[in-house]
Amino acid sequence: MKRNGDLYICNTYTGAFLRVPQAHANKIKNILRSGCDELDDTAKILANYGFLIKSNVDEFKRARILHEIKGRNPENMYLIFLVTEQCNFRCTYCYENFEKGKMSDDVIEGVIKYVEKRGPQLKNLNVHWFGGEPLLALDVIEKLSNQFLLLSEKYNFKFRAGITTNGFLLNSDTATKLLKLGVDNFQITIDGPEHIHDQTRKLVGGQGTFKRIFNNLKNLSYLEYDFQDRLP
Repeated sequence: MKRNGDLYICNTYTGAFLRVPQAHANKIKNILRSGCDELDDTAKILANYGFLIKSNVDEFKRARILHEIKGRNPENMYLIFLVTEQCNFRCTYCYENFEKGKMSDDVIEGVIKYVEKRGPQLKNLNVHWFGGEPLLALDVIEKLSNQFLLLSEKYNFKFRAGITTNGFLLNSDTATKLLKLGVDNFQITIDGPEHIHDQTRKLVGGQGTFKRIFNNLKNLSYLEYDFQDRLP
């Protein structure tokens, strides 16, 4: 991507992120597009950060192996919960049909038993709350989180969580409650400035949502908690 003529490139495999001055942007793009036979100083930098690799390297195989290693490590568990399909928004581009309600008690008990079974092996349990709008099922989040916290103490593993929310219900009290339950990562979307956002991210009744979300975000900044930019 470009800003003020500079080029910004990101490698999602290595995590490298580089800013390329405008004067070198075209050269970098040509190298990334066509490769090169010899490594000059510029190409060496790209190679060091994983943007250039040898032609005989199977990138897809390497990514699959990495996925298998992370996914099968019994010491780490990553769980994503759709706690409800219901939502208080009706975004113009949403594909959900909002048929399902909250996670049932049977499913909740099954999840707790599963984590209990895995508990003795775990070093890290990472959870992400998703929906619909997950804050419409805050009681489910509380019930599961409290159990995960108890199990983390019992089996001495780390528990952390994040949430994808539209932010409309994320007032200071709710945010504080979530933070105490181990949720320190909040993924919230704003569709640009107010007049654009309120055209696409509307309440069920058609009202705009920008002001409420923005005020909630401002109030979050006043809380004396540490927020994380990503899960481990």
